[in-house]
Amino acid sequence: MTDDKPLYEKDRESDIPDPDEVPIRERKVVTQPYDIAVESLVDQIRGGTIFLRPLSERPNFQRRYVWTDILASRLIESILLNVPIPPCYLSQNDEFELDVIDGQQRLLSQYASQNYAL
Repeated sequence: MTDDKPLYEKDRESDIPDPDEVPIRERKVVTQPYDIAVESLVDQIRGGTIFLRPLSERPNFQRRYVWTDILASRLIESILLNVPIPPCYLSQNDEFELDVIDGQQRLLSQYASQNYAL
């Protein structure tokens, strides 16, 4: 039994092109660099703007938290000493939350550090 109907119905009223229909060379990525204080990052995580998903809801490319306390401590030390750290990459989803693309370990370490005295 062969059925040539599509698996989904296209939204005919939408002006937004389907990302899969846009050739890779024509896709655009918009980046905006920000220098945000750790306190602001933690506030955004607590407020749900930056969304650190539970392991069951993370995309396949996102691993579980694997940093040791020593590695997390060294990250916090680097921040306190004003040593540059790699950027985190976030993507805004349809609910206007910021999903973590790269930097989950760094963000979780900073968030967890708020529970400890320095």
